[in-house]
Amino acid sequence: MQQETIPTPVPANDPPPDAPIGRWRWTLHLLLLTAYPVVLGILGAMNRSDSAPMLPTKVKPLLYALSLDFVVFAGVFVLALFAS
Repeated sequence: MQQETIPTPVPANDPPPDAPIGRWRWTLHLLLLTAYPVVLGILGAMNRSDSAPMLPTKVKPLLYALSLDFVVFAGVFVLALFAS
């Protein structure tokens, strides 16, 4: 006796392939993520004071500054994410 091979089932409705993302969107994504440290560096250089520390010395203002930096970066990252 010879065994018959059963063909594998093929789904009737294949999902459509993902549309390619436009190159301009990736360029915008990279520009946003690149501009973030560049703008912060320029702002830091303009507000430079040799006698004062860069970060607050007390805990509460330090946590506030770090939280604000995190929220700003998260906003820029989300904008870049939606662009790509």
